[in-house]
Amino acid sequence: MRLTTRKFLPLLLTGLLAGAASTAQVLLRLDHRVGKQPLVLDSIGYRMPAGDSLTISLLQYYISNIELIRANGERYVIPKKESFFLVKEQADSTKTIALPVPEGTYSAISFLVGVDSVTSTLGIGERKGVLDPGRDMAAGESMYWTWNSGYIFFKLEGASPAIPADATGFRQFEFHIGGYGGYNSPTINNIRRVTVRLPAKEPLQVSAAKKAIVHLQFDVLQVLNAVWTIDLKTQHHIMLTPASSRVADNYARGFAYRNVEYQNK
Repeated sequence: MRLTTRKFLPLLLTGLLAGAASTAQVLLRLDHRVGKQPLVLDSIGYRMPAGDSLTISLLQYYISNIELIRANGERYVIPKKESFFLVKEQADSTKTIALPVPEGTYSAISFLVGVDSVTSTLGIGERKGVLDPGRDMAAGESMYWTWNSGYIFFKLEGASPAIPADATGFRQFEFHIGGYGGYNSPTINNIRRVTVRLPAKEPLQVSAAKKAIVHLQFDVLQVLNAVWTIDLKTQHHIMLTPASSRVADNYARGFAYRNVEYQNK
């Protein structure tokens, strides 16, 4: 098909504008809650839907492969090497994620909870920073299974009197969820993509003149019953079993939009 000058010019201008768009920093802030209450580790007995109390001692997870979506469906994909973050409740600085984003208006934010299969199978030397398999092992906060050679995408630990006491008298639960689908043969795939849509009347406006801070919240209670009911009385240690996929389905529903604030630079 012959492309006339009249048809070609708008396409060329579009390309030039896209290439010339300047970027601005957007901060993504993750606020952790348990129902309507802010999450405080180890200090408060929260109430589960069934009525039993619950204490949270550890919450941490990977967010990666972040995309910002415009109202017309166009996506800006954060460069992959800049798009892996380990969020820890106990480390406040990790709950704020800085993203370079082209100026414009966006209506949704999308990300993976976990580490994609391609990255999971890179050579050890290529996995650095938050992806270093040896990271945080001494602190007991490692996000890597040495026995399974794979990342733990999501960790939630705590205790509840609803859990039968173990031999030492403790009533603890541990959800360590991973699994990217397997390298040579299919295995459990617990990678989940989350898309959080902003209200139509309150889209994200990215501008070099102002710093935008997008507040998302994550509700821990959703891990127990967003899609599937997880009964802590019988399911208090979940790792690479079929039940892990139900936990992954649940925590993927735990993220929600809260608000956007703008600060003058």
